[in-house]
Amino acid sequence: IQFSYFLTPLAFLLVLLAAFGPFFPLLGFYQEDWVMIVVSRLHGPSGLWAYFGRSQPLAAWIHILLRPALGESAFNWQVFGLLSRWLAVTAMWWCFSGLWPHARRQVTFAALLFAVYPAFTLQAMAVTTYPYWLQYSLFFLSLGLMIRAEQSSQKYRVFTALALTASLAQFGMTEYFAGAEVVRPVVLWL
Repeated sequence: IQFSYFLTPLAFLLVLLAAFGPFFPLLGFYQEDWVMIVVSRLHGPSGLWAYFGRSQPLAAWIHILLRPALGESAFNWQVFGLLSRWLAVTAMWWCFSGLWPHARRQVTFAALLFAVYPAFTLQAMAVTTYPYWLQYSLFFLSLGLMIRAEQSSQKYRVFTALALTASLAQFGMTEYFAGAEVVRPVVLWL
């Protein structure tokens, strides 16, 4: 199957909808999802800020901003969780497309595998896990921008500034992806 470069993200979304979409009506809130929903309901934004504390300031702001839009509907959170996953898959594909521009097919298949790989089994915990997908998105965006900076001497500073901003935003959510930074020198070398 071949499709244009610009339709590839749409293909990722369709695969994710086929894999996870049918379960949306059956899913609810699980484990830590409840904590964030209850804290938000009982204490509002100040409760969420206290819950995340100073260690995850960006995660607190994202929850505070999303809560009015998504409410307490498990379906809404499931859809947002899937969109977050789609964003991460697309960012990974975009990053690797810059690294290996002549291996578009392999990069696309790798992204499709990343989209549905069963090692991450927490997709149903949408409120808890969407920040991880956003972090993946920011991490791959940062790597992709770094690659573009290396490839473009004219836009080097702009791409570098954007890459650093994405990386700092990613670290503002949690420290979970700090270990992934060891790939950055390898990506630069490649």
